[in-house]
Amino acid sequence: MFIGTRAMETLQLTSSDRTTFLRSRFFVRLPRSTVDSILKDTRLSTYEEHDVLFHQGDGIDDVFFVLSGLIRLYRVGKDGREADVAVFSKGEMFAENAMYLGRATASAEAAEASIVARIDGAKL
Repeated sequence: MFIGTRAMETLQLTSSDRTTFLRSRFFVRLPRSTVDSILKDTRLSTYEEHDVLFHQGDGIDDVFFVLSGLIRLYRVGKDGREADVAVFSKGEMFAENAMYLGRATASAEAAEASIVARIDGAKL
């Protein structure tokens, strides 16, 4: 599992973060006890603008959830040019497909300073 381009600060989940999870499209449908179980081992990390979360082709076991900032997903073509796939903001989850495939089909980087939760895919 790829951790990023450099060591990121690890944070604790706050009550505001929990509220963001509970209001998201994915988690709002789950019983509170299930959400609590999923979030128990969730890791939060800070990223500065242009920090890479993972590269296209990296093995991925986690799902990512944006708690603040913006995360950009992009693919690199054979010619080396980047093409944006999506931009994720607070309350959005990404890399679910990569988790199922076992590898990232795109790269992810912080488009601005961000806090991102990494959720163990096996728990989902």
